[in-house]
Amino acid sequence: MRAAPFIPGQTMSTIFVVTSDDASLHFDPDNLTERQKRDEAESQSMVGFLQMAQMGLVKPADHIMLYEQFGEAPWPEVLERYAAIFYAHGGDTYPRRVLPFAPG
Repeated sequence: MRAAPFIPGQTMSTIFVVTSDDASLHFDPDNLTERQKRDEAESQSMVGFLQMAQMGLVKPADHIMLYEQFGEAPWPEVLERYAAIFYAHGGDTYPRRVLPFAPG
């Protein structure tokens, strides 16, 4: 396996990963200011939505790495709804089976 950018129409299996800079890499998470805590939460939300949007770009042989929180309520139902929307609009979306989760 090798890392490469997204290429529309690519035939080989691909693992899609979207992540962002984690505040804990630069700051002590126990000593974040209120502003830093809000910014970190908003950054994680934005990345989470981008991860969900990837479902519309993939093919059945692909994999999407999601934050582990997507395995907790209410997210499984939300992911299912997004997959149904992409499928209804003609997308060859990620199959509706267990998605791999990564620590967030």
